[in-house]
Amino acid sequence: MSRYLIVSIGIFVAFSLALVLLYYSIPMNVKVRSFNEAFTQIELGTTEKETLRILGEPDARETLFRLGRTDGFEPAYTRAAASSAKQYLLWFRSVDVIFSIGIDDQGVVVIKESGST
Repeated sequence: MSRYLIVSIGIFVAFSLALVLLYYSIPMNVKVRSFNEAFTQIELGTTEKETLRILGEPDARETLFRLGRTDGFEPAYTRAAASSAKQYLLWFRSVDVIFSIGIDDQGVVVIKESGST
C-alpha cells in the first residue's frame, strides 16, 4: 500500500509541475508572438523614433550586436558586421529570445534580427 501511495504522489507532483510550467509559459509565448508581430512592421530605413513608437523603449542599447547565442546565427552576425550600424537596440522577450535592431549615424534601421538559445 505505501509503495502505491508513493507512486501516486509522485505522479501527482509531476503532473502538477507540468501544469505550472505550462501555465507560466503560455503568457510568455503570447508576449513573444505579440512583440514579433510589431517587430515585423519595422523595415530597413525606418527611423529610430518610429521604431521606438512601434516597439517601445528597448531593454538595452549596445554598440555590439548580439542574439541569444552565436551558434546557428552566424549569418546574422555576418550581416551585422557588414552593416553600418553604430548602435543596437535590444529587446529581451521570454527567457531566451532577443530582438536586435541596428541603427546607423543617420538614425535609421540598417539591420534587424532576432534569435533565441
